[in-house]
Amino acid sequence: MSSKILFGGREKPVLIKEGDGTSMGLVLTKNPSLLSDPKIKFAVFDHPALFDTERYAELVAFLPKEFSFIEPPKDGQNCFGYALDLEDYIDKWEFDGMLYELNYIQCDKDSLENGVVVAYCGADPEFTGFKHAGIYIGDERVRSRWGRLEVKGSEQIIGGPVVEHPLEEVLPGRHYIKELGICPFFFKKEE
Repeated sequence: MSSKILFGGREKPVLIKEGDGTSMGLVLTKNPSLLSDPKIKFAVFDHPALFDTERYAELVAFLPKEFSFIEPPKDGQNCFGYALDLEDYIDKWEFDGMLYELNYIQCDKDSLENGVVVAYCGADPEFTGFKHAGIYIGDERVRSRWGRLEVKGSEQIIGGPVVEHPLEEVLPGRHYIKELGICPFFFKKEE
């Protein structure tokens, strides 16, 4: 007997179940005690179904409780394009310049308001570009598109779903913000 989930009002067979592995060899689980380990907690974001418009909803049961899917996967747009409300892939090195060109100015956490761009950088002593970006939606929450760049002969942007997540918890390039001290910067549109 196969499990089923509701998807778009109709039942579809579930192809992912607890214990299934990810491409990194991590195991998907709904067990709360195992989800305290960040590598297991975030295993869902490494599963290939995350980037499949037909299958990503199967992963809902494995999302950490603080996370939720908001929009389906969309190829061609990455987190930086999403954060700037552009349909394009924006390279991490272009993102800085685009903020300036689009009249964004840096602000501090105390003046956060809905629509502020949140840009995450690594804990490297030297700035190596932003790792991830999203849009602040209030109540210490951010929405961002999760995706990846595939290089197989030619570059292809594989866009994942838009995910709502805590401001302090994000997974850019497999870095865990709480463990590695990844710090967010904030940018608001200058009026």
